[in-house]
Amino acid sequence: FFSCDGVDSVIAYVQIEGKLDKIDSYCGLKLPSPIMSNGPRLELEFRGIHSSRHSRGFRAAYFFTENFGIGSGEQMSDYPCAFRYRSEESHPGGGTFSSPNFPGLYPRDTECHYFFHGANYQRVRIHFHYFDVEGVLPYVLKHGSFLKDRFCCITIEDRHACLDGPNSKAF
Repeated sequence: FFSCDGVDSVIAYVQIEGKLDKIDSYCGLKLPSPIMSNGPRLELEFRGIHSSRHSRGFRAAYFFTENFGIGSGEQMSDYPCAFRYRSEESHPGGGTFSSPNFPGLYPRDTECHYFFHGANYQRVRIHFHYFDVEGVLPYVLKHGSFLKDRFCCITIEDRHACLDGPNSKAF
């Protein structure tokens, strides 16, 4: 963990319930992951605290998107963020899908739905290639912090489980 306090940095904010909420601070030479707003507004603040002959600043690209950075499936208008996947429209054997803005941080205060429709004789199977989700809101509100004794996506005998503590039993 690297702190950007007291150094030149770029800070990203989004609006949640009418107030600015900090996404993250970025500094140093490491290229940040892509960021995405949770709605039509995103604010970046550049803080140049120290003058230097060696620091060059930053250059970035921006895009306005309506598909949450999800390039697969059919976007559904019934929900703010929803995608439908049909077996007759997919590649033989299936396809891929991701969380919004993957591999960057997913937007805060966003709920996305994924609907999979196969033929009557088919079943849907999901295999996660990457999984990094911080926990669920009722858990966070109840316990007051993210990931307190919560271990997500532990592989047990080729199955995945979310456990609510170090002594929890899976399956």
